[in-house]
Amino acid sequence: MKKIAFTISLALCGVGVMKAQEPGNQDFAARFQQIVEERATGLADEFALEGDVRTDFIETYKNYRNEQIAAQATPTAPTFNPQEELTDEQATELINSEFDRKAQQVVSAYNVLEIDKKYFQIFSQTLTAKQLIKIFIQQERRGGPGQMGQSGRPGRPGRIGNRQNNNSGNNNGGFGQDNFGGDTDMNSDW
Repeated sequence: MKKIAFTISLALCGVGVMKAQEPGNQDFAARFQQIVEERATGLADEFALEGDVRTDFIETYKNYRNEQIAAQATPTAPTFNPQEELTDEQATELINSEFDRKAQQVVSAYNVLEIDKKYFQIFSQTLTAKQLIKIFIQQERRGGPGQMGQSGRPGRPGRIGNRQNNNSGNNNGGFGQDNFGGDTDMNSDW
């Protein structure tokens, strides 16, 4: 699930880069740079970096994110109207262009991985392992109202079995009395 969320976030960043590169989207590019600057400054504050180390970290972090985002640009997915009749040639061409797009996504993901490795080496010269985690590993958000739970929904715990079905009076995730005929406890850590 985390891989899917990470992949989606990478894809959205890639869409952002493509939008920033389109004529007339300088506002988006400027806003993206502002977000990167704020993140770099926030991390520098959190890591209690000062002086030249702080300045170098902020510039290096901005370069890291810009390289990472530039490597994520992928072509848009081919589209077609399901109501439209396609010849076999057109359908084959459409499928092949989708394969090419997916291959480009794999190449982009590999390039991002290589950029991560490169900057891990750079950052590890001045940061601790615990600080590096905050840069290279997605932090899971948990919590109450207004915050995302594991399920990706605000305030939700993320496991079906942890939900209460107030209508039926049972605590089996609301799937009826027999849990689809199985003997498993829906509230266990499966």
